[in-house]
Amino acid sequence: MKKFFRSIIVVLLIFPILPVMAGSAILFANKQTTWQIRHERNTEPAVKYAVQELKNALKKISGIDFPVTTFPQNSEIVVKVDSSLGDPDIVSVKTKDGKLFLTGGSPSSVLYSVYSFLQNELGIRWLWPGKSGEFIPRKSSWILPELNYTYKPALKYRGFHLCSHWRDVEDFRIWMARNFINIHRHGQARFNKLGFHFMISDHNVKLSPHLIQKHPEYFAEIKGKHYVSQPCFSNRDVDDIIFQHFCRMVEKNPGLEILSIFPPDNMDYCQCVKCKEQGTSNAWFNFYNRLTDRLKVKFPTLKFATIAYQGYIEVPTIQIRNSEFIEYATYARCNIHTYNGSCNRNQHLLSELKKWGKMNVPIGNYGYEFDIFTANYMFLPFFTMLEDSIKTGVKLNHTAIITEVMLTPKSGPEVQAFAVKNRLPLYLYARLLWNPKTNIKNLLSDWCKTIYGDAAETMYNYFAMLDQHWNQIKQHQTILGSPVETAKNFITPELQIQADKLFAKAAKELKSQKNPYIEREKELFNQWFALLNFDSEVILPLLKKTATFEKESTTIPSVGIRMAWTADAILFGNIIPPCHIVINNGIGGETWHFEIKEDGRKNAWRISSVGIRDDRWNPIWNSESGLIKIPFISLQKTPLANETWRFWIKQREVRYPAKEMASLRFTSSSQGNRSIIWWNGLLEKEDKINQIRSEFTQLGWQFISTAENLQLQEKTPLVYWFRHPNGKQKIIPENWARIKRNIQNGAIGVFVSYSQMPLEKYFADPTLKIKIKGIKNLPLSARRARYLAPGNWYATPHNLTWHIKNWITPAYGIEPAFPNAWKIIAKMDLDGEQSGTTIPFILVRKYGKGIIFVLGDSIAAQPAKLLDNLYSNRNVLLEAEK
Repeated sequence: MKKFFRSIIVVLLIFPILPVMAGSAILFANKQTTWQIRHERNTEPAVKYAVQELKNALKKISGIDFPVTTFPQNSEIVVKVDSSLGDPDIVSVKTKDGKLFLTGGSPSSVLYSVYSFLQNELGIRWLWPGKSGEFIPRKSSWILPELNYTYKPALKYRGFHLCSHWRDVEDFRIWMARNFINIHRHGQARFNKLGFHFMISDHNVKLSPHLIQKHPEYFAEIKGKHYVSQPCFSNRDVDDIIFQHFCRMVEKNPGLEILSIFPPDNMDYCQCVKCKEQGTSNAWFNFYNRLTDRLKVKFPTLKFATIAYQGYIEVPTIQIRNSEFIEYATYARCNIHTYNGSCNRNQHLLSELKKWGKMNVPIGNYGYEFDIFTANYMFLPFFTMLEDSIKTGVKLNHTAIITEVMLTPKSGPEVQAFAVKNRLPLYLYARLLWNPKTNIKNLLSDWCKTIYGDAAETMYNYFAMLDQHWNQIKQHQTILGSPVETAKNFITPELQIQADKLFAKAAKELKSQKNPYIEREKELFNQWFALLNFDSEVILPLLKKTATFEKESTTIPSVGIRMAWTADAILFGNIIPPCHIVINNGIGGETWHFEIKEDGRKNAWRISSVGIRDDRWNPIWNSESGLIKIPFISLQKTPLANETWRFWIKQREVRYPAKEMASLRFTSSSQGNRSIIWWNGLLEKEDKINQIRSEFTQLGWQFISTAENLQLQEKTPLVYWFRHPNGKQKIIPENWARIKRNIQNGAIGVFVSYSQMPLEKYFADPTLKIKIKGIKNLPLSARRARYLAPGNWYATPHNLTWHIKNWITPAYGIEPAFPNAWKIIAKMDLDGEQSGTTIPFILVRKYGKGIIFVLGDSIAAQPAKLLDNLYSNRNVLLEAEK
């Protein structure tokens, strides 16, 4: 491994062909230069930008402000388009007649020649977006060698599809350009200077819904009814409307190069006689052919693209015309394993890609690798899988690879942002798109040497270990899965031990000087590790002031200790000596010990990440009247909201947890003792319990699940959540009597199921009787909320507007036997063949001092956020019209 690490040839990161060394010239020395940068007059925006990037970089390297001119000079760096290269995608870097030529077959290729020179020859790296990701070596002098190399990238179109909140999107676009990405879906003319192809791409083949009143035949026909969810692909009037729509779009976007078009994102395709006899794939691509034939006549230079997706992912039996490329949507691939392994999912997908490859049209890949998880965005060390994905695309002669990337959340700590967590795999992905022949080990090694100093080789071994363990996960995962379930198979005891050792070794190599980039990796690993520890996780509420400690702190029943945190300290209450508290801020970090002996004497020490005990440590901490306050300044570490540390505590002879350490989550919620008991009568349906637990605990709830206590705990929670209470696993009658009393005394009961729930029997109260009824004759796109109770309950404290208003409603509704006993919060259509028939899917009623909610199963919103909203707005909802 050491021999390999020392033998990295950095040039291979950029070009597969090494330059020939035959002569040299001094570019700068001692902050002086005779060289100027020259471009042609009236040059293109991308070339002007390339000149500016070159000038700025050279100044940061040398301290010299290189002059820019349009007149020939004796010593000059010429930056221009060279049509003699014969191909717009060719990049050329060469010296000739004492001059340096950074040229390309097109303006964007000129920009890439500048970036290639800066990175290949001068060692600049832009590892992630923003100034912090810029690594520019300072040099007092530099000799320009004789250079002569060209490169044509294997992939013509290399892209990221920027999704979600677009956090720091301008910095991200600049980073994309510097790493040779040349396309994304939300193109604008102003991005031309970054070398991006100007493409507009969306689910944009749609009609205005108001047309259905006069022309229902324009829309998808399903079982004799028309729905606005999709157009009819066989109706020639629809052809005219969509054609005019795109004509206006093109005219509003002068300079548009590629128009990528495809239908709305749903499966409600037209089943009229003409569409049905063609089949969905043929119907769509016939429509696409007719549309692009007409657009091509009106806009001769415009290029077209589309995707193969959902109902039209099957290879059509017709020939597709006018396509610069067709992106096959690879949402079905397993993002854990490679194509060339034994994964059946990937073998099947590979066979489908090969079928499309025989269509005699350029094929691309609409990628979803970074969409593997739908929530709890995690660091993804799937480096080998990414390499295999891109190299497989090249072997299949794909012309485009454009993958989705979440720039989310919009605000908050950097370490919680998806693109920040995954800046390493995103960087590797971009570099492999530029040069698929590059070995990912070389890329990873270069990354480590750039930012980890003396610990570079150790950190390389750390990432290689994560990658190896990822490849060995005995699980298949496509997209939108749960990282909690993956963590069980990924974060093995062996991996934990190896990670601890490598972080300890890195600390030793750095002589215990903290490297911020390594500290960040520790936190990212700890986020994975935290997913394993829900069974012994303690949620610390955030207090605005210490005076509210008794009311809002959380309790650990086994030891009787209360806990909370403020902006500057962690608090422990109900302390009875002797007591020993141990805190660790995550993998590879120090462990802090705080002890109060039986006679009241205090003692503190710390153990370093390499196991050395320090008894001379003298932190500031207070113990008074049974309350311990440990300032974060003493720990030299302040947690972020929702960050997870580890701890154990022993009071008298009782230890929590009994073995190992518990997770300690610093929630941003200020509400203490918010507890929920989650019961599921169908345990076989509880495959995502850890994901659900994670969502609740992140919002500050103490979560107790069915699996932990089949007959419920004696303590009274704030909320009971019953899913399928009439399933195989039933609650005994004595417990129902206690639950009824607790709700009448102020608790909340939530009941959810797609099967019958005899609430009137559970509570011995006939007014609670309800009937669960399935909806009928409605396609997915027609399943929308038709009534929502007044107020902002679906938008605060969590914005669930899209999930409640616009997403698919449950397949089952709730019909109360005594309607006047309930308030209706939300209603939906019941029968597509009986206009105006609706049924509630959220009901609420007061019950003593407590509240009962009944929900249809599978409401689109996360249960934790939905509960937060319902609970926070309970008084308003109880006043809603019946």
